[in-house]
Amino acid sequence: MERAMAAAQRRHRRPLTVADSALICIECERPIPEGRRHAQPGCTRCVDCQSLHDNWRPL
Repeated sequence: MERAMAAAQRRHRRPLTVADSALICIECERPIPEGRRHAQPGCTRCVDCQSLHDNWRPL
């Protein structure tokens, strides 16, 4: 467990790269365009789903 926690901390210290981005959106399961992955390294959602996620407010 300690090794896993140390590895997670090391991953968070290094800059994200395009390789860290998901190829498929975790919400809609459509491909994430290469331009988005370059513009936002580490992304896991397409632009539309990220926008919905960012603007979601509970009732």
